[in-house]
Amino acid sequence: MSSFTTSLKGEILDNGNLLITEEFDYYREENNDEVIKVPSGFESDFASVPFLFRIFVSPIGRHSKPAVLHDYLCELYHKGEVSRDFCDEVFNEAMKVKKVSSFHRIILFYGVRTYAFYLKCKNFLRNKI
Repeated sequence: MSSFTTSLKGEILDNGNLLITEEFDYYREENNDEVIKVPSGFESDFASVPFLFRIFVSPIGRHSKPAVLHDYLCELYHKGEVSRDFCDEVFNEAMKVKKVSSFHRIILFYGVRTYAFYLKCKNFLRNKI
């Protein structure tokens, strides 16, 4: 089974973000024993939950570690190293590992999928104009 193999250690910055102070790892057993390493020095805003949806889910909670992992993977996506689908798939998998409730997992997962679709449409329109 996939798992987080190291603790999430960091420092809360003045802007409210988390600065990772020690690398933490996520092990993906289902994917040829892949290990994703979030490096020391990486900065995350936890879960980017729009204010309106915070009545349903907080930016910080059981999903915090998967959210930091997702932020890191999204940074790799912007560098062209992984696909956006991969980022979101790993996020959903990691939330299952952390036993995030189905209700919160659905909100968070479809939130990131909707945002990815929005970015895709925005880029498409930018290229057409």
